Amino acid sequence: MLDKKLKDFREKLVLDHFADEVKQDFDAVLSTFPHPHYELIATGAVHDGRDDVLTYHRSSRKAFPDQHHELIALRHTDDAVICEFWLLGTHKGY
Repeated sequence: MLDKKLKDFREKLVLDHFADEVKQDFDAVLSTFPHPHYELIATGAVHDGRDDVLTYHRSSRKAFPDQHHELIALRHTDDAVICEFWLLGTHKGY
């Protein structure tokens, strides 16, 4: 069973990461990763490394400046936190 202290730390890290994305504080967002890496399952896009992930954040916020998350579920495993969420925002046509 996962240690409660570790579980709480991981959950706070994920929720802070989401909050920093909404605030568009991308330095704080990127600081949550030892190596930034996003895989967007719906599109098959992979963004690997600090510069690539930062470019993704900046371009997605240009198109969706009010982008935010609605958490559906947060699950813990021994070596991961799995988040299911709605990604919401108003498309500005960029």
